[in-house]
Amino acid sequence: MTEDEKKYRDHLNEMVEKRTAELKEEIAERKNAEGALRNSEEKYRILTETVPDIIFTLDRKGRFAYINPAGENIVGYSSQEFLGHDFIEVIAPEYVDITTDRFKRGLSGEKISLYEVEIMHKNGQKVPVELNMTSLFDEDGNIIGRLGVARDVTEPKRVEKMLRESEDRYRTIFENTGTAMAIIEEDKTISLVNREAEKLFGYSRKEIEGKKKWTEFIVAEDLEKMKGYHEQRRVDPTSAPMEYEFRIIDKKGSIRDILMSIDVIPGTKISVASVIDITERKQAEEQIKASLKEKEVMLREIHHRVKNNMQIVISLLRLQSAKVEDKKTQEILRGCQNRIHTMSIIHEKLYQSKDLAKIDFAQYIDGLAVHVFQSYGVDSNLVAVKTDLEEVLLDLNRAIPCGLIINELLSNSVKHAFPEGKKGEICINLHSDKKGMITLVVSDNGISLPDDIDFRKAQSLGLQMVNDLTRQIGGTIKLDRKGGTAFKVKFPVNK
Repeated sequence: MTEDEKKYRDHLNEMVEKRTAELKEEIAERKNAEGALRNSEEKYRILTETVPDIIFTLDRKGRFAYINPAGENIVGYSSQEFLGHDFIEVIAPEYVDITTDRFKRGLSGEKISLYEVEIMHKNGQKVPVELNMTSLFDEDGNIIGRLGVARDVTEPKRVEKMLRESEDRYRTIFENTGTAMAIIEEDKTISLVNREAEKLFGYSRKEIEGKKKWTEFIVAEDLEKMKGYHEQRRVDPTSAPMEYEFRIIDKKGSIRDILMSIDVIPGTKISVASVIDITERKQAEEQIKASLKEKEVMLREIHHRVKNNMQIVISLLRLQSAKVEDKKTQEILRGCQNRIHTMSIIHEKLYQSKDLAKIDFAQYIDGLAVHVFQSYGVDSNLVAVKTDLEEVLLDLNRAIPCGLIINELLSNSVKHAFPEGKKGEICINLHSDKKGMITLVVSDNGISLPDDIDFRKAQSLGLQMVNDLTRQIGGTIKLDRKGGTAFKVKFPVNK
C-alpha cells in the first residue's frame, strides 16, 4: 500500500468516526428533545385534565377537536359526544349570533377580549361561563383553529345576585325608614344620606355626600361633646352612648333639636346614624312644663286655701265650744275640731311638699300626735308617745282616711286608756312590705278595751269611723287586748 493510499484510508476513517460521533450526538439530542416533548405533553395533559375550567380546541369550521374532563362535568356530555360537533350546539340560543360573530373575527386575526355567555347543559339548564379565546397557528403562522378556556361562574353569579338583592333591600330600608339616616366615615365625612336627611339638613345629596362633615351641622355649644363621642366610638364602640340629643343648624340657619341613634358597623370605623327631629316635641315639652308649673302653683294655692278654710271652721267650732257648758257637747265639738285639723294638716303638708301628688306620711304622723296631745292637754311626763315609722308616701285619697283613723285611735287612747295620774305610753308603728302592703299599728299599755265591747259593732262615732275608713282604703283591722289595746290596720299602698 502506497503512502498516499494509507493517508487516504486514515483520513476516511477519521471522517467516519467523526460522522458517527455526530450521529450519536444528534440521536442523543433527538431523544432528549423527544423526552422533553413527552414531559411537556404530559404536564399539559395533567394540567388540562385537572383544572376546573373547560379547556377545548376548535378547528376552523368551529368543530370540537378536544375538550378536557372539566367540560364533561360542567356540560354533562362525554368527550366522544363533543368531538366533531359544532360548538354552536352547546351555546344558549340567545348567545349564538354574537358568539359566531366573535369566532369568525378571531379566525381573521382580531383579538377578542374576555366575555360572558351561557352554555346549555345536557339536562337543559343554562350554565353561565366566562369565555376567553385565542388562536392556534401552524408552523407557517397560519390560523388553524381556536383555543378556548371557559370558567363556570354559576356560584360567583349566585353570590353576586345575593349581594345585589341584599344591597337593594338595604337601600330600600335605608331610604324608607321614615327617619333621617346617614353613613359617617372615620374622618367625619358624610358618605351617604337618604331622602329624610335631605329634608332635615336642607341640602341635596350632591351637596352632602363626600363633601360635608357632620360636624359642620352641629351648633357650637354641642360640638366638643359630639367630637368626643366620635373618637370614643372608634376606640371602643361601647364607651360612647348610642342615643343622645343635640342640636343642628340646617341650610336656612334654623336650629333643630335632634335625637340620634348611632353605632359602628362591625369590622369598620364607619358609623350609621338614625336621626329624628324632635324640635316640635321639645317645644311641646316646654309648653307642658310651663303649663304644669302654672297648674302646680294653682294646686298649691288650692291646698293652702282649703287649709285656711278648715282653720276658720276649727276657729268657729272653738268659739262655739267656749259658749257651751255641757261637757258632752264640748267633747263632741272638740272631736270635730281634731278631725278637721287632721285633714287640714294633710293639705298643709301637700302645700309645702315638692310632690303635690304624695306626702311623707311618717312626718305627718309626728305632727298629728303632737296636736292630739295638745288638744286633750295630755301631760307628756305621764303619757309618752313612741313611734317606729318607715318612710311611706301616700296620695291624698289614702292620706286623709289614714290620718282620721290615727286621730280616732289616738284620741281613744288619750281619753280612756290612762285615768288621771296613770302613767303609760302610746306606740305608733308604720311599715311597708315588698308586696305593696302597709301596716299601721296604734297601741297603748293602758286600760284595755272591755271584752264585752265588739269594736266592729261599737256605737261610738270614733270606732264606726275607724271601721268605715279602713274599708274605704281596702284594708283590714284587728284588735289585740293583751297588755293594753292594740289596733292593727293593714292596707295596700295602691287601691
